[in-house]
Amino acid sequence: MDIVLGIVGAIVGGLIFSAFGSAGVTGLNIWSLIVAVIGSIVVLWAYHQISGKRTL
Repeated sequence: MDIVLGIVGAIVGGLIFSAFGSAGVTGLNIWSLIVAVIGSIVVLWAYHQISGKRTL
């Protein structure tokens, strides 16, 4: 489940960065990797907060 949420988080990360006026995912480069990781962390954190699971 965490893998699926990580992939969704990469998409969400691109949307979040685009909403703030920054470039989202622009291809296969280090900036896109950072955006995807940040989005994945946000989505995984939110999921674990909602589901009540304390471990990551």
